[in-house]
Amino acid sequence: MGKKCSAIKKGSHAVMQSCSRSAMDDNCKTAKLQNNPCYLLNLIIVYRHMSSLIHKNIRISGRVQGVGFRYNAREAAFHYGIKGFIRNQPNGDVYIEAEGTRTAVDEFLAWCKQGPPRARVDFVDVTEGEVRGFGEFLVRD
Repeated sequence: MGKKCSAIKKGSHAVMQSCSRSAMDDNCKTAKLQNNPCYLLNLIIVYRHMSSLIHKNIRISGRVQGVGFRYNAREAAFHYGIKGFIRNQPNGDVYIEAEGTRTAVDEFLAWCKQGPPRARVDFVDVTEGEVRGFGEFLVRD
């Protein structure tokens, strides 16, 4: 009997529903993991998800330090599903590395151009970057 996996599509994510007991016993616990169809399916799912992500390096100038910009950006990132980090720069700017789907990053960038109520955004510089696979959005010092 062949080893089979089934998956459920949920938006852009696929979630493993079941994996045959023999596949788990025979392959997942041994060095033959690469031969496990469940393992291979998970690799495909992760690859498809990662290939749909984009990475942006964002530099924001203006009155963006001392006004809660970083902590509000963390909340906005959570809202839009963005992973990455934000930190203050010595010259008074803030620097962000943001990853997510194109739509999520575009919405986050729109927020960055406004900023929180006490901020004044004068300039936003955006460049493309390589996806790094951040697991969360952090406020860095």
